[in-house]
Amino acid sequence: MNIYSRTGQRVFSTNNFTSDYYSCLSDVTCDAAWDGKINNGSEYAPKGTYAYAINLTDINGKLRTYEGNITLIR
Repeated sequence: MNIYSRTGQRVFSTNNFTSDYYSCLSDVTCDAAWDGKINNGSEYAPKGTYAYAINLTDINGKLRTYEGNITLIR
């Protein structure tokens, strides 16, 4: 999964996967989800619109791509 700013700068990237999303809410070391920080640093991204791209292989071995926009609010 990659997340990009409106200018095309990649602000988050991960190749990790978890099916336990609740653990990412309480575990500060979860790197399978974006916490709103730029490149996993200490600086939070400004509110606004961001694009995401998710590439995965499904259980049948078919490559799937999902793209869209998210709005980060504070």
